[in-house]
Amino acid sequence: MVSAFTGPSPNEGLADLLALMRRAGGAPQAAANAPADPAAALIRRQIPLVAGELTRQCGVDKEGHGPQDCTQAAESTGQTESTADAADSSAPRPGAKQVQEAMERLAADPQGAPGSAPAARDRSAQAHLMAGLYSGLAAVTEFPDKQRADQVTRDLQDAVSGAGGGKKSLAKELDRSLPGLLDRLHAAVWALGTALAQEDSPARAGIRDCADTLRVCRDAVAQVLDAAQAAGGRGEPYHPPAGFAEGSRPAPSSGEQAVKYTGEDVDGIIAALRQEVWRSTSAPARRFYTVWAGRLAQPLSQLDAPLGLKTQEITLRGEQPSGQAAPKNP
Repeated sequence: MVSAFTGPSPNEGLADLLALMRRAGGAPQAAANAPADPAAALIRRQIPLVAGELTRQCGVDKEGHGPQDCTQAAESTGQTESTADAADSSAPRPGAKQVQEAMERLAADPQGAPGSAPAARDRSAQAHLMAGLYSGLAAVTEFPDKQRADQVTRDLQDAVSGAGGGKKSLAKELDRSLPGLLDRLHAAVWALGTALAQEDSPARAGIRDCADTLRVCRDAVAQVLDAAQAAGGRGEPYHPPAGFAEGSRPAPSSGEQAVKYTGEDVDGIIAALRQEVWRSTSAPARRFYTVWAGRLAQPLSQLDAPLGLKTQEITLRGEQPSGQAAPKNP
């Protein structure tokens, strides 16, 4: 049944992303006879999530039908390309990196549906979703790389310390949000030290890579916080907590426990970064959080197999245990 509901037009940014994902994911029938491509397989799993967000933004009428344009956009771009299209070599298939770059753009600068005035929560929800999808893909690709992470860190430092009318508001935003994030990063680095003490762990190299990446992320956040405070934050210097207490959560006492312990800690930091994407109103800050979430997903993926998970099936990284990764008080 075709809906007569003529509400908002589909979000062009999401519709374009869906079209790109459809081409990059290819057709399952064609993929069955081609070399394994974990990124393409994961993109196919992610398509319904993006189509669902497009539909959600448009809304529905009393009978549960969305606007016709939105429904058509979600359904036509929400399917993988046909086998015939996949076999057509005249148009090169876009790679996963192109899809990630589009996700990064939509996380940094969420586009609302044309013809409507999307609420801030809709923009935040979209950015939050994009950061999770981006991190999911980062686990099966080599992007973002170190150079990209370094670049977004410098860009955010420049945004908060350079000339411009918005730098003071950005400095205050960062000065409010980064100390808590930095506390969590210090605690996670400490916690992974206890996990590394279990030398019999079946994934000790992955735990070490997670710890190394967490330390680099911690240092990047500290650099940005220093710049924000110098540019007009509260001016109260950050001091790391004197000690860390895990509460009722005991340190791992076996190699297997160390893997689970590390996975929970690193995914928790990715969730925290996605929460900051939700809360932030700054494009450079949202980009910074998104890229660092992706960087952390890469070493975390080394723990998937020991934890009984399949990397190419994890569509989103940084999901809270409830399954709702969005902050309760954005």
